[in-house]
Amino acid sequence: MFAPKAVLWLKNAQSVQGSGSRLQDYYITRNRLLFAAKYASVKTKFALLKQTFSQINNPTRRKALFDFITYRFGKGKL
Repeated sequence: MFAPKAVLWLKNAQSVQGSGSRLQDYYITRNRLLFAAKYASVKTKFALLKQTFSQINNPTRRKALFDFITYRFGKGKL
Protein backbone atom coordinates (compact mmCIF):
# COMPACT_ATOMS: atom_id res chain seq x y z
CA MET A 1 0.00 0.00 0.00
CA PHE A 2 1.28 3.47 -0.85
CA ALA A 3 0.22 6.43 1.29
CA PRO A 4 1.71 9.61 -0.20
CA LYS A 5 0.45 11.81 2.66
CA ALA A 6 1.83 9.58 5.42
CA VAL A 7 4.12 11.17 8.01
CA LEU A 8 6.67 9.27 10.06
CA TRP A 9 8.04 10.50 13.39
CA LEU A 10 11.15 8.83 14.78
CA LYS A 11 11.60 8.77 18.54
CA ASN A 12 15.19 8.37 19.64
CA ALA A 13 16.61 7.89 23.16
CA GLN A 14 19.39 10.38 22.49
CA SER A 15 19.45 13.51 24.63
CA VAL A 16 20.24 17.05 23.58
CA GLN A 17 23.88 16.67 24.74
CA GLY A 18 24.36 13.79 22.32
CA SER A 19 24.66 10.87 24.72
CA GLY A 20 22.10 8.11 24.39
CA SER A 21 21.07 5.48 26.89
CA ARG A 22 23.35 2.69 28.09
CA LEU A 23 21.21 0.18 26.19
CA GLN A 24 21.56 2.19 22.99
CA ASP A 25 25.35 2.39 23.49
CA TYR A 26 25.47 -1.38 24.08
CA TYR A 27 23.58 -2.23 20.88
CA ILE A 28 25.50 0.28 18.76
CA THR A 29 28.83 -1.14 19.94
CA ARG A 30 27.85 -4.79 19.63
CA ASN A 31 26.10 -4.41 16.30
CA ARG A 32 29.00 -2.44 14.80
CA LEU A 33 31.21 -5.42 15.62
CA LEU A 34 28.67 -7.86 14.14
CA PHE A 35 28.32 -5.82 10.96
CA ALA A 36 32.08 -5.46 10.57
CA ALA A 37 32.63 -9.17 11.15
CA LYS A 38 30.29 -9.96 8.31
CA TYR A 39 30.97 -7.23 5.75
CA ALA A 40 34.16 -5.26 6.48
CA SER A 41 37.63 -5.79 5.10
CA VAL A 42 40.29 -7.31 7.35
CA LYS A 43 41.94 -3.91 7.81
CA THR A 44 38.65 -2.34 8.93
CA LYS A 45 37.92 -5.24 11.30
CA PHE A 46 41.25 -4.77 13.07
CA ALA A 47 40.76 -1.00 13.28
CA LEU A 48 37.32 -1.45 14.83
CA LEU A 49 38.59 -4.02 17.33
CA LYS A 50 41.46 -1.71 18.26
CA GLN A 51 39.02 1.16 18.82
CA THR A 52 36.70 -1.04 20.90
CA PHE A 53 39.56 -2.33 23.07
CA SER A 54 40.71 1.25 23.64
CA GLN A 55 37.29 1.93 25.23
CA ILE A 56 37.40 -1.15 27.47
CA ASN A 57 37.11 1.01 30.60
CA ASN A 58 33.49 1.78 29.65
CA PRO A 59 31.43 -1.01 31.32
CA THR A 60 28.67 -0.90 28.70
CA ARG A 61 31.08 -1.24 25.79
CA ARG A 62 33.07 -3.89 27.65
CA LYS A 63 29.84 -5.92 28.05
CA ALA A 64 29.06 -5.47 24.33
CA LEU A 65 32.56 -6.65 23.38
CA PHE A 66 32.31 -9.64 25.72
CA ASP A 67 28.91 -10.62 24.27
CA PHE A 68 30.28 -10.29 20.74
CA ILE A 69 33.32 -12.47 21.52
CA THR A 70 31.21 -15.12 23.28
CA TYR A 71 28.51 -15.16 20.56
CA ARG A 72 25.71 -13.84 22.78
CA PHE A 73 23.60 -12.16 20.15
CA GLY A 74 20.17 -12.31 21.74
CA LYS A 75 18.50 -9.54 23.65
CA GLY A 76 21.10 -7.66 25.69
CA LYS A 77 20.92 -7.36 29.46
CA LEU A 78 22.32 -4.31 31.22
